[in-house]
Amino acid sequence: MKKRIILFATAAAISSIGALPLGTLNLMASRISVMKGISAGFAFAWGVLLVEMVYVFFTLQLFQLLAAKKQWLSNLRLVFGKHPPCF
Repeated sequence: MKKRIILFATAAAISSIGALPLGTLNLMASRISVMKGISAGFAFAWGVLLVEMVYVFFTLQLFQLLAAKKQWLSNLRLVFGKHPPCF
């Protein structure tokens, strides 16, 4: 259980760091705040934060799984080569 709390805290930290630069969601939160009020802007921002935290949490879980399963990682390297393609 302690590992899950640490993983969740890490996901929350990474998610909030990723939200710092001005992006489409941050600009949308600003626009909603101006047009519909601060409470609507905060509601939108909390929704975005929740989705980001869940996304980062599952990404970190996948990385932990891949780190534990060395064979899976080597199989992925066989499929994608030494450097995976950038999409």
